[in-house]
Amino acid sequence: AERKARVSAASLLRQAKALFSPRLELPFANLPPVFTKATANGPRPVKVEGVGKPPRYKSTIDAVSLLQDGKAELATQDPEAWKTLLLALGAGLRKSEIDNLTWPQIDVRKNLIRVETTTTFSPKSDDSEGEVFVDAGLIRELESYRDKAAGLFVIESTKPPRPKSPVPYYRGEVVYDRLAGWLRMKGILTHKPIHALRREFGSIVCASADVHTASRQLRHADIAVTAAYYLDGRKRVAPPVGAMLETATATPATATK
Repeated sequence: AERKARVSAASLLRQAKALFSPRLELPFANLPPVFTKATANGPRPVKVEGVGKPPRYKSTIDAVSLLQDGKAELATQDPEAWKTLLLALGAGLRKSEIDNLTWPQIDVRKNLIRVETTTTFSPKSDDSEGEVFVDAGLIRELESYRDKAAGLFVIESTKPPRPKSPVPYYRGEVVYDRLAGWLRMKGILTHKPIHALRREFGSIVCASADVHTASRQLRHADIAVTAAYYLDGRKRVAPPVGAMLETATATPATATK
């Protein structure tokens, strides 16, 4: 709780200071420094407290059990929550990307999901646009709902999109609340349980391949972000001493050479 408060306070101070940057060319940007404190030697700049390195992601999710439970408990009873679970854990999509995903963005032939700018959605950044490779089983699960779809969006909702909303807005907010509650019952007790699925996706990709592949799949601008925030370093690599010794014992002449 203390760390969270420090992060929030530092973030607010950085944003406030940024308003007075000359680069913004705002009317008040060239005023004398306002973020100062009085000292015996005159005013000194206010130092924004650092928060250190971000905590690394540590997996507590059993993805196999979670998907099996989701199939049994959500696929029929709550298909929108099930589709959200699939897209977050199986494709690593952010909640806003899931909310605005349309059926044409799913490439059945290539097993790809394209995150791109549409009339109702602008990605988080230019780097956030891209193709996410997904398993064919995920595509099959999603496709089972396509023929029954009432509209263009994968996640159905009676709420219309609001691409220019000045505050965070989700068409499927009720769906995400239901899924978050279900995930908490499954033991995912983080502040943002749906986003935890994206982190688990990145961790699984990294464990199966490498951090570069995970960074591309997560569509991060910088590989350092992937390594610092999202991955659970589950690979354990060490020199195979036992095998080396066994080889040396079996073929001493070769080992001497």
